[in-house]
Amino acid sequence: MATRFTDLVGCRLPIQLAAMGGVGTIELAAAVIAAGGLGMVNRSTEPAPGACGKNFLVPFDPGIDEVRAAAGRTHVVEFFYGEPDARLVDAVHSGGALAAWQVGSAEEASAAVEAGCDFVVAQGIEAGGHVRGTMALDELLPRVLAAVLVPVVAAGGIATAERVAELLGKGAD
Repeated sequence: MATRFTDLVGCRLPIQLAAMGGVGTIELAAAVIAAGGLGMVNRSTEPAPGACGKNFLVPFDPGIDEVRAAAGRTHVVEFFYGEPDARLVDAVHSGGALAAWQVGSAEEASAAVEAGCDFVVAQGIEAGGHVRGTMALDELLPRVLAAVLVPVVAAGGIATAERVAELLGKGAD
């Protein structure tokens, strides 16, 4: 099932695991990778082998050297809960990984692309844990798709294959 996202990150299915503190283990990431998706781990967890990424929460001030080192050990480095920062994205690219930013608005998505991100994750208010945006995914997704040309991953409250198919039909990658 090829999309711009699967082609970019090298997975078989257009599924990305959310990096979740506490429950987002390397074993969970490895299971997502084995099933064909993009596994993700948080900042303090080493990435699983294969199509795996690492997530940094911007308020915890990831240093450029830490980001560059993470990029050298993983395929994707994703940032969340802060304004897109070209310095962080440059550190990811110089470390050899793809850069992503999880966004809650079309404006934030545009800023992420301007900062150099390879793809964005549009997170609706249905997501659990930290939520940056203020609108439902069905309202947010078309706005983000209209604002950027990079692949867009839809996130928030997606629990069935039917919902995945619906969002792919609406343009999500």
